[in-house]
Amino acid sequence: IGWPVSGLVLPNKSSSVLPIWLMSYATEYWHFLLIGMFVGLAGGSFSVGTPYIARWFPKNRQGLAMGIFGAGNSGSALTKFVAPGLIVLAGGSWTIVPQVYSIAMLVTAILFWIFSATDPAHNVSNTVGLKEQLKMLKDPRVWRYCQYYSVVFGGYVALALWMTRYYVGEYGFSIQTAALLAACFSLPGGVLRALGGWISDKYGAYQTTWWVMWVCWVAFFLLSYPQTDFTV
Repeated sequence: IGWPVSGLVLPNKSSSVLPIWLMSYATEYWHFLLIGMFVGLAGGSFSVGTPYIARWFPKNRQGLAMGIFGAGNSGSALTKFVAPGLIVLAGGSWTIVPQVYSIAMLVTAILFWIFSATDPAHNVSNTVGLKEQLKMLKDPRVWRYCQYYSVVFGGYVALALWMTRYYVGEYGFSIQTAALLAACFSLPGGVLRALGGWISDKYGAYQTTWWVMWVCWVAFFLLSYPQTDFTV
């Protein structure tokens, strides 16, 4: 987490520009798998960008700073509104979506390069070898934190992609209504990260995470049930 930000975040963003554009030419399933692997590099900038942002703020404000940064995940909701409009403008062709997004990624990478900076005081020498890093897997806290992340990030992304199909298949909603309802989850879910960061600054990260996990468990339990009729 101490690497210069321009050494990892920027390459992750810029290296995904061409694969995103090439996705518009994909016609086979393996095309999407291969290109998607390179597009996924952009996600690596999230894990690097979070500590990068935090190091610019005092500890009592790092939660809010990381929460605002993490609110960028709400972009998954904006896609549900922007992508259909682009397809309509292109006469029904979906290939315009990755092309426009690749240009947006390129512009973002350029703006980041121009306006961001690296503070040498934030850098940490990376002298730990692979063997020492693997030893961390023996620490139960590592596995616990991975499980947290699988819910609050992996679960969020998975639900954002899955909900539209779920609403159509289980409740018979139109694709437009289902996409709107899915966006009602994605948009607040991303924006509320900023509120969660502020709460963690005020009440502590442990207490905040504990309550979030319990709320998620109850919500997942209720969501796991399809449309059901009860007879008493």
